[in-house]
Amino acid sequence: MPIDLPPCELTRLFEIREVMEGAMNSPIRRERLAVALQTENYIPQLIEIFHICEDLENTEDLHMLFDIFKSIFMLNKNSLFELMFTEDLIFEVLGILEYDPQLAEPAGHRQFIRDRAQFKECIPFTNPTLLDKIHQTYRVQYIQGRNCRLR
Repeated sequence: MPIDLPPCELTRLFEIREVMEGAMNSPIRRERLAVALQTENYIPQLIEIFHICEDLENTEDLHMLFDIFKSIFMLNKNSLFELMFTEDLIFEVLGILEYDPQLAEPAGHRQFIRDRAQFKECIPFTNPTLLDKIHQTYRVQYIQGRNCRLR
């Protein structure tokens, strides 16, 4: 039985979070949730909601989006990671992860990646695809490692 995701709307974030968190206890439900997220193109829709919430400085809903994306990360699905870590979406995902409800202030991940993280080539790279993959890998390690509380 597939997981029915609520319509991806700002007013439904609480319900979306409940569905996500409810699927975490069962491997079958986790798999079905991952499939639903992909087939319904849900992540880009959630990112659109993030832009609205951030523009409105709606901290409560930004915290819910953090919880939703934490659940998405906990699914541990490469296909979802590949989508979230594309050049088009990575900074929005980092933005969502700034709004950890346990932090008093947003974490500043986007600013760190843009302004402070410097890539230094020891040898020149002529393959732009390889260079993009290196940058993507660094961002993934940043998210998984030292600065984003996802466990």
